[in-house]
Amino acid sequence: MAKLQQDPSLVVKFAGQSVENAKAAILIIIQAQKTSHLQQQQLKNDIAWQLFGEMTLQQAKWRDTVIQHSSSISLRERRVRLALVSN
Repeated sequence: MAKLQQDPSLVVKFAGQSVENAKAAILIIIQAQKTSHLQQQQLKNDIAWQLFGEMTLQQAKWRDTVIQHSSSISLRERRVRLALVSN
């Protein structure tokens, strides 16, 4: 986790492994960089973008929660398109 403070881009790698790892990494980055709410949401959005392939149910739930709180129209649109394809 110490490497995350030096290289926040590693968070995305953790997201693919475990939602809990991603949440922990986000907290470390938020605390280390004292990010604003907008920056925090953008970081979560970036991870959510990576979670549109194969994933666990837990990862899908986390992604959908992030999308619900996101103002990103393109992220919301991608989720809607995924729902349409799945049905």
